[in-house]
Amino acid sequence: MNIQMGLDSARVAAIVGKPDSISSISDFRDEDAVLITWHYSGFEVLLGSYNSVGGVTISGSGLRTSRALAVGDSISRVRELYGTPLNDYQGNLSFGDSRDEEHSTVLSILTKDSIVTRIYLGHIYD
Repeated sequence: MNIQMGLDSARVAAIVGKPDSISSISDFRDEDAVLITWHYSGFEVLLGSYNSVGGVTISGSGLRTSRALAVGDSISRVRELYGTPLNDYQGNLSFGDSRDEEHSTVLSILTKDSIVTRIYLGHIYD
């Protein structure tokens, strides 16, 4: 899977096919905009207000980040691949992009019992 930030929905569909389901929520930053999530088995693609990839969440096995991190890997594997996190709250790790001065893009890794359960790479929508 090679979904990158900024790809439009047509390109995403060409890479991974049509989603199993679609959900949407209002974008609180702009009352006329909507955030769309395409749901697939084991992952989700968040499409921002401009119909471009704003983030990807991996929740199933078999999918990996560009550095080969997968759900089911250990926290020690996370640190081996990504180094020291910006934040580590109860084993939930956040890494920023050093090129992103505003820290609006994040790699967020959720764990349970020191094992990766969910990976999010994308924009922070706050």
